[in-house]
Amino acid sequence: MGDFNARHRELGSHHTNNANGVRWKAFLDATEVAVLTGNNLPTHVQGGRLDYVVTLNMPTYTVVTSLVRNLLSDHFALETTIPIGSTAPANRKRLDVPTARLGQLTAYVEAWYSATRDTYTDADSLYGSLTDIIEDFVEGTRGPTQSNKPCQRTYARDPRIVNCQQTLATYQRQWQKNPGDHEAREAMVVVARHLTELRQEVRKIYWNDFLAKVRQTKSLQEVWQHVNQVRGKKRRPTCTPDPAAKAQELMYDWKGASSLSGLPRHHQEELANQRQRRRDLVHQNVILEDDTCVAITHDELLYAVKRGKSTAPGKDGLTYNVLNAIIAIKGNNPIVDLLNMSYNSVQFSMTQLRPLELIQNEAMRIILGCPRTAKIEVLRAELDMPSIVFRIQEIACRATSRLLCSGAPSFKQNLTYLHHNPRYPVTPFVKKIVSLLRSVGIMEECLGVITSPRQPTWRPHRVSVDIEKLTQRKSEWIPQVLRNHFLLKLSQYSHRQVIHIYCDGSVDGSKSGCGVFIRDYTTPDQYTDTEVTRRLPHHLSSTRAELYAILQALHTVIALNKDVYIFVDSQAALYELLSTSPCDCDLVNKCFVAIDGLEQSGARVQFVWIPSHVGIKFNERADFLARQALQDDTVDPGAEYTLGYIRNKIKTYVSNTITDQLEHCCIIGSTSSRHYVDIIHNSHHTYGRHSALYDVTAMRLRLGYKYYWEVSGSPAVSCTLCHQPRGHSLKH
Repeated sequence: MGDFNARHRELGSHHTNNANGVRWKAFLDATEVAVLTGNNLPTHVQGGRLDYVVTLNMPTYTVVTSLVRNLLSDHFALETTIPIGSTAPANRKRLDVPTARLGQLTAYVEAWYSATRDTYTDADSLYGSLTDIIEDFVEGTRGPTQSNKPCQRTYARDPRIVNCQQTLATYQRQWQKNPGDHEAREAMVVVARHLTELRQEVRKIYWNDFLAKVRQTKSLQEVWQHVNQVRGKKRRPTCTPDPAAKAQELMYDWKGASSLSGLPRHHQEELANQRQRRRDLVHQNVILEDDTCVAITHDELLYAVKRGKSTAPGKDGLTYNVLNAIIAIKGNNPIVDLLNMSYNSVQFSMTQLRPLELIQNEAMRIILGCPRTAKIEVLRAELDMPSIVFRIQEIACRATSRLLCSGAPSFKQNLTYLHHNPRYPVTPFVKKIVSLLRSVGIMEECLGVITSPRQPTWRPHRVSVDIEKLTQRKSEWIPQVLRNHFLLKLSQYSHRQVIHIYCDGSVDGSKSGCGVFIRDYTTPDQYTDTEVTRRLPHHLSSTRAELYAILQALHTVIALNKDVYIFVDSQAALYELLSTSPCDCDLVNKCFVAIDGLEQSGARVQFVWIPSHVGIKFNERADFLARQALQDDTVDPGAEYTLGYIRNKIKTYVSNTITDQLEHCCIIGSTSSRHYVDIIHNSHHTYGRHSALYDVTAMRLRLGYKYYWEVSGSPAVSCTLCHQPRGHSLKH
């Protein structure tokens, strides 16, 4: 429906054709699913300009359009009615067998599969034949539909109450027809009172019968407890006077009871004697001696479906009752063979992933508001979204690296053996993982990743950290003002029999180092300075370098037995110490061990955040020491691969695949792709900071729609902002 203002002689206009009429006529001729309403007549005619209402993808509906003229305006409205009739509900296929005949179904399927098992080589043919056999059996044994069971009798359905209610209804109708009939009214009142007394009497009889039945199986106390549970009333537990102390006591008890040292002495000795045997059993169950997939066993299948119920079936109509009956077959079980065939034949091909790819492409168009003519490679580059195949590879690599980082020695051992010896006997699953890691280029990194637990060691209290929240962003502060503010704060800390430590880490490309400046105060005027520099392993993040500096400082002062103030300019490192699931959990645990050692000797450790590069003297000295450590090439620190480094490398690989696809489109001559490549090198846009209209306009300019970047190139088209030709472009 639109205000087209079209003129075309073939559409009924008596004037000459205009541009809108030509486009409208071409659209109607090219679109088969477009149908004009009102017998192809225009809904409004004024001066030879025609307006229409058209329906798309609705060829079977008869749409009625009428003009509404009774409006207090110089405009008019169109009322369109689309008659839609209700469709008959579709019967859902359901293959179910009565419980009494499940044994016959089992014998029937077992006899069929024993005779035809060798003829099936793929899962599709076996699945089709199995469903046909089950459907034949169900159709052959299905009898007439049974009538619904009668409802259980209650006191409200007692014949005496029913007869009394019918009599009361008769008097009520008689009195309603003739309100002056006093005899009917008095009879109605008497019957109503009698009905109330009768209900109480019958209810008492039924209640006594119910209690008699209950007493035969359970005591009255148990029944009353059950009634209270149904009503939602529970017995209030006795509250502990001090819940925090009780929780702390339970935690300490659990910690002692769950450790090996908390077991009795004879249990510890027996576990020590059986340690080698347990390792041999684990090794025997984990390491596979053949190169085939582990088949799904009958017990595993029973365990998987033991909680299944006869709920709504799928498209094949099979219910859990039928599946449970067939699964009980011993020996040659068709369900087990079907699952193993399906498991062995699973491969993510482009044909199988094509529907998911189409869904993702449509989602990208919706996000950016693009038509179907937009180039998919350009949309992926704009949203930084890889294809489904590369997305699956990314997820598999991230999951594998996380598993190796969390600690999986048997899995890591298999990967290592297969990496050095391609003929090492492992499962095809492990072989696929190795080939995937090699294609992404992170095989060596995954084998050498640092094993780090997911959670830090349990501690009875948290680390003391002081992070002052600034009233505005650090970049908006004047450096001198910010420096004076924190120098005043640092002067308030004790300078007698304490240690002040300034830590900093530095990263330059793959190189990393840390520097520590330590001032041991005896009195405010008597102190000893110590400087420490250390070259760190390659490929570290700045946060991990800061944690290395903190750990180096703690190891240096652990034997001094004094209160320690550690000043750090990295909030990320301090939040790692406070987090319950830090990324660098291995370093955090080492820092906790050093902090516990200081606290057990009576010292106190406190961390304080200070801003970097604002002129704080000792912090600048620690930064100089960290940068100086990068120049130390005499020490070979080796390479340390963290989980964050591997994730960044996977992310780089995925981004490169998106860039390669875009470059391929440019090579084969895609004009819109070349335009997008030129734009992204000259400008950058962040979505969400402005209005939706602003983002849509920027997106259309960046993605190279012809209406903006080709039509605007004409000298006849001027910019609406500066009124200059060729000005309506992204650079302008």
